[in-house]
Amino acid sequence: MTTPPDGILEKEAPANPAEQVVLVRKKLGLSQEAFARLLNTPVGTIRGWEQNRREPPPCALVLMQIAVDHPHVMPTAKDDTVKEQPEKRKPQTQREVAANFHKPGQDSDFWML
Repeated sequence: MTTPPDGILEKEAPANPAEQVVLVRKKLGLSQEAFARLLNTPVGTIRGWEQNRREPPPCALVLMQIAVDHPHVMPTAKDDTVKEQPEKRKPQTQREVAANFHKPGQDSDFWML
């Protein structure tokens, strides 16, 4: 089990990293989605940390400690500086892919004969 760097939540440090993540997120008053945006991490990773399926890396623990100790230096979850999770694009059909490569009236039309 990864031990957090010195000073990480030392006042209320739970032994379990999952409890540490939940404690930090609740102290900041953020949902899992907002917390994931703040850390620029997928929501599934946050859930994995909180359900003790994965351990947060030491760099994430340090960032969480900074967020608790100095919230004024962290962007807010609604701030533009926090990256939104990219939307997943639906897969293109073969016709749509072909339309991107070929435009009617181009010189390559003779290959379509």
